[in-house]
Amino acid sequence: IASHPAFQRLLARCCRVEQKGSDSDDLFNDVPPPLTLDGKQVESWPHWHIAQWLYLAGLRYAWQRDLPVEEPLLADFYLADAGVYLEYWASGEHADQLAKRMRRMEVYKNLGAPVLDIHPEDLPYLDEYLSRRLQELSVEFY
Repeated sequence: IASHPAFQRLLARCCRVEQKGSDSDDLFNDVPPPLTLDGKQVESWPHWHIAQWLYLAGLRYAWQRDLPVEEPLLADFYLADAGVYLEYWASGEHADQLAKRMRRMEVYKNLGAPVLDIHPEDLPYLDEYLSRRLQELSVEFY
């Protein structure tokens, strides 16, 4: 996907990947990302990059999907055809956000659901990372 011309144009036009040591005084850090190619509004640039990759890989996904439990918990991404959840672990999350994420991980474990964790350091290599990890989970894409 990374070498696909459409993806390269998209990256050149409007993508920013969160990188280690980025300038916290950047005036555009708080600019919300545009709609994804499939029309979803996600909450952050890293989520936007992940959504774009999933769409270009031909994977149907749900954004902020309710988990099948009584309490109100939302998964970052859910690949319904494969039954796989994807969670982005942002750096600098507040304690309450981290507690909710840890609770979701506990629910995934109790459900026996496969989860693919994505961290900020994975974003510059998203194509290689997601390709490898999804293949390990026998998820077909492209």
